[in-house]
Amino acid sequence: MWSFFRDHPGMIAQRFEHLASYLDGYDLGATRHGGQGLGTWRQWLSDLRDADCAFGWRGHVMHLAGLNCADLHRLTPGQERLVIDVALELLDQYLAGTAPATTPAEESDAVAADTSDPSSDAGPESAA
Repeated sequence: MWSFFRDHPGMIAQRFEHLASYLDGYDLGATRHGGQGLGTWRQWLSDLRDADCAFGWRGHVMHLAGLNCADLHRLTPGQERLVIDVALELLDQYLAGTAPATTPAEESDAVAADTSDPSSDAGPESAA
């Protein structure tokens, strides 16, 4: 269901705050009518990051997208799209009961860190 918003971004989620407001309303409505809602999503995101964030689940999503949560209200159009995509992907995984193997920020860190020459990786044993 949430992938619908990713495929049709102009329907509700032109900005991350629009999506966040929609999800807050969904959560309140679901819990008011006896559903689970998104009550454990913040903790799920916190566990995924192994850190907490004063900006709540919005901040966690920002961090997982590789952005600074303090910039929440100053996103460029490209950052808005990125954060919305990351939020919807994480929400799909949360609702499916799965955790991603890597986060978008970890993937970009891994690419940046992979500058070593594999032929020079002889390991500590061959240093003698």
